[in-house]
Amino acid sequence: MTAKERIVDIDLSGVGELHLLTINAGSSSPERVRPVWIDAVLEGAEGEARLSTLEPKHGRANKVEVKSGGEIRRDAILTPLPAELVYDIAGKGYTRFRAIVGFDDQCLQNDIGPAVRFFVFNAAPDLERLVRVQPAMPVAPPLSAPFSTGRVISTVFEFMLDRQPSRREKTLAEKMLGAGSVKAEGLADLLWAIAMQPEFQLVY
Repeated sequence: MTAKERIVDIDLSGVGELHLLTINAGSSSPERVRPVWIDAVLEGAEGEARLSTLEPKHGRANKVEVKSGGEIRRDAILTPLPAELVYDIAGKGYTRFRAIVGFDDQCLQNDIGPAVRFFVFNAAPDLERLVRVQPAMPVAPPLSAPFSTGRVISTVFEFMLDRQPSRREKTLAEKMLGAGSVKAEGLADLLWAIAMQPEFQLVY
C-alpha cells in the first residue's frame, strides 16, 4: 500500500504466535516512513485485548499518538521499516485479529513516497520467499489482436498525443510499421519518433 488505509480482519483459531511484518516496497526514503497498526485488537470468547497493551516477545513496538487519515489516532503501534513484531498468544483463546494498517500523515510526502507491504503470519516466515506482488493493468488493454496497422497507429497517437494522426502522420507511420502485419522494429521506431516530439513533451 502507498497511502490509503486498509482493514485487516484475520481468523486466529489455533494460532500460537502472531507475526506482524512491515516490508519496504520501493519507498523513496524508507528511513523516514512511519507505518502504523491502528486500533489493533485480539478477539476471543472472553472479550478482546488491545495489542498496544501487550508486549511483543520479539521486536520493538512504539505505542504512539499519530495523525492518520486526518484524524488523531491514539491507539497506534508505530514500527521501524522493516520490522517484525512477534506476540505469544498460545492458550489465550483468541480467534480474530483486527486492525487498520496505514501511515502517520507526516510521511505522506512526495520526497518520501511511502510504499509498504504489511504481512500477518502465524509462524516465522522465510523473508526470501514472501509472496510477490502480482502486477495488474489498471484498465483493460486498449488494443487486442489482431494488430492491424490502422488500429495500432490510431491507438498509439490517442495514448501518446491524445489525438488522432493527421493524414501525413498516418502515411509516415504506415511506412515505419511496414506492410502487412505490424513489426516490432517498426513500432519501436514510431514510439520513439512520437516521444521525441515537442507535442509529446507538452502533453506529458
